[in-house]
Amino acid sequence: MKIYPIRPAEHSDIDSIASVALESWKYTYGSIYPEDVIHQFVARAYSAENLTGSIDRDSARSKRLFCVALDTDGQIVAFSHTVPEPNSDTSFELVRIYALPRTHGTGVGTALLNYLFENVPSLTQLTAWVEQDNTIGRRFYERHGFKVIDEKEDDFFGHKTVLLKYRLQRNPGELATAGFARPSA
Repeated sequence: MKIYPIRPAEHSDIDSIASVALESWKYTYGSIYPEDVIHQFVARAYSAENLTGSIDRDSARSKRLFCVALDTDGQIVAFSHTVPEPNSDTSFELVRIYALPRTHGTGVGTALLNYLFENVPSLTQLTAWVEQDNTIGRRFYERHGFKVIDEKEDDFFGHKTVLLKYRLQRNPGELATAGFARPSA
């Protein structure tokens, strides 16, 4: 098991975050969506303008929840972005969590979840929307105790898809486990 330092995302991380997103999306969704759709989505969702806005909004919060995971060389290999549900300090949505394919199964996703749980000890409910055909993402969530609670049809750049809403109910102070030791931040 590797140890991944986790820290809040900074403006200087934007290119690396976009690069991780593109590589992860191509690996994860390459058999689900055409490559041009993946490139179109990532170019829009992970544009410098969109990431700058996300980092700025995150910086204005008392708890920083848009985070990056670093390898031993200090390179970004994964990231997660969590936002509070409206009018709640116990319910949150994990809107993004992606890792370079070479890091899958090494504990980087668990490290990102634990960073979240350690920095928001009041968190008791975490939700995430996952493409039904995204078996990599679904296995990750299910391994960490998330359960499907809802689904909806979506039109993703002209492709009909089904999104599953996962929810994790947890006790405050509880860390994520998936057969990995607790990473240090």
